[in-house]
Amino acid sequence: MTERKRIVVIGSTGSGKSSLCNVIAGKDTQDSLFPVGHDMSSKTWQTTVASVKWRGDVNDMDIDIIDTPGMDDPAGPDKDAKNIKEMVKKLKDLGTVNLFFVVFNGARPRLDRTLTELLKIFQTVFGKDFLTSTIFGFSQWAYHPRAIKNRQKQNGVMNYLENLL
Repeated sequence: MTERKRIVVIGSTGSGKSSLCNVIAGKDTQDSLFPVGHDMSSKTWQTTVASVKWRGDVNDMDIDIIDTPGMDDPAGPDKDAKNIKEMVKKLKDLGTVNLFFVVFNGARPRLDRTLTELLKIFQTVFGKDFLTSTIFGFSQWAYHPRAIKNRQKQNGVMNYLENLL
């Protein structure tokens, strides 16, 4: 029997983490498997694990999807610190993580202070190769010409990530 693959999805509050988790599980973006918020408040308050089939296909790979609370939550820095501590403990207890997926809101692609701290903590906890098991993705990405031009001017997130590598 092969070991289940584990995917951890992290990012700022409102970036689309839970919607992505639902899609990976083969569900609609708004499915209740990973509840999705529709305002400025967080819907994910603790690290949540769901054992599913990749994209819902019964003939495909068994995976664990780990949805995490958003960083830079409107509840403030104390809530972020508590969430990070709980998240790291739960991930260490689960064991091997095969993939970290960091989601950025493409409508405001910036690397928040708390997410930067979390990436540094993960690099310390999971080792120097943490970033080789990490995908950086963007949700809510606009494709009209003005948005593309703005992204070309404001690539601070990409510059930061290149420096991490």
